[in-house]
Amino acid sequence: MSNNFGNYYIEIDADVLPFLKGMDKVQSTLDALSADSKNGSKAFDNLSSSRI
Repeated sequence: MSNNFGNYYIEIDADVLPFLKGMDKVQSTLDALSADSKNGSKAFDNLSSSRI
């Protein structure tokens, strides 16, 4: 299988393609977890700094 990314032309072996797709899913999951972690940290900071 081959893909054309802008000016780059690369050949991808059919055996490697599922691995690359899996890595893309892993990366999006890590990105989502990172965003959730940052939001959770902000929420915790807001709670800790508020006075009751």
